[in-house]
Amino acid sequence: MTQAGIELVTAGRRRRWTRADKERLVAASFEPGVSTSDVARRTGLHISQLFRWRTLLCERAGAPTRALVPVVTAPATAVMTVEPG
Repeated sequence: MTQAGIELVTAGRRRRWTRADKERLVAASFEPGVSTSDVARRTGLHISQLFRWRTLLCERAGAPTRALVPVVTAPATAVMTVEPG
């Protein structure tokens, strides 16, 4: 039985993002019609990292956070049907 070789892939050093870079990317992700995942993909970020920066920068800026809104459902109303005739 032979074993396959092991390939070790290293990514190198971690990138360091300045606060200005983070703010620029977060602002770009809030632009109307822009997909947050597209912004992350174009810059080589993982989507969760960009969402984390959005959360942190919005908390620091005191921006209101999005809250869930309760949904109230009403009972179904009777539907009147008309028979041809």
